[in-house]
Amino acid sequence: MKRLRNLSKKTKLIILGCLLLAIAGVLIFGHPRNSGSEENMSYESMTATAEVMTIENTISAEGEVKSVLEEKKVPHATYKLKEIKAAKNQALREGDTILVYTNGAKMTAPYNCVVLDWELPSKNGKLTNGHSVTIAGTDVLQMDLEVDENKILQVDKGDKASVKVNAVGGKYKGEVSFVSDVGQYGGGTSTFSVSIVFDNDGKVKLGMNGKAKISLDKAKDVIGVPVDAVYEEDGHSYVSVLRGDAAEEASVEEGGDSMDEEMEEDPGIDLDAAEQVEVKTGLKGDEFIEIKSGLKEGDVVVYEPSEEDWEEGDY
Repeated sequence: MKRLRNLSKKTKLIILGCLLLAIAGVLIFGHPRNSGSEENMSYESMTATAEVMTIENTISAEGEVKSVLEEKKVPHATYKLKEIKAAKNQALREGDTILVYTNGAKMTAPYNCVVLDWELPSKNGKLTNGHSVTIAGTDVLQMDLEVDENKILQVDKGDKASVKVNAVGGKYKGEVSFVSDVGQYGGGTSTFSVSIVFDNDGKVKLGMNGKAKISLDKAKDVIGVPVDAVYEEDGHSYVSVLRGDAAEEASVEEGGDSMDEEMEEDPGIDLDAAEQVEVKTGLKGDEFIEIKSGLKEGDVVVYEPSEEDWEEGDY
């Protein structure tokens, strides 16, 4: 403190000035320059070219592979058990022996199946109607899905579907065999059980997991653009179309070709060059929507993808 009192007034002013500059630096550079909330973030505009495509409206969900047919096979009453020839969770072909009676007769598999469990007496024990062998068929399989209430009304028994089993890698054609009329409520919404059946080629095992896709509707060879490119105003549908040089520049950038020096310096899209065009839409798919009129193949539209698309990393 004595040393500070001995400093000249000029020196004290210099020290004070340095302190003020240091504080100002912390305030300016010590915080992010963009301190706005996520709600105020603006996402970069995207472009897409109207193309001829197939648009499909689907519902997808994951599930477990199960057997369509599971039953308890009752052995011959009054016979005695000699030997069990099958093992639990063992796959059997139609006609394979499940068990042998003491008189030499056999219980055989009525179809290709897996032995899941049994309730049988000990060796040489007398069999009754209370004994059984539980089997599950492996020729026709089933996958159960949970479909959101907002989509369940679009699903009908008999709808075409496909199943991809992860461990096998192949896709199997199937169809909807059951649609529940009673939902299960939870988390503010309800889900409904839907079953899809498909034929086994011998590779799929019970308990494997996969993903099923139900095809609700399909439009082939139609003009399509991303769903986010279409917006509604006063009951009408519109897209923003780039014309002239802006469309050509966007096409070059989208195609990954080399750009001129001016575009490299300012690769942004000139939104003032976009023209609002009314369109008539058709089938709305998972990613693309059908344009029945208002656009032609090759037109370039500009739009802002939804926040969900950015978060999911789709773009």
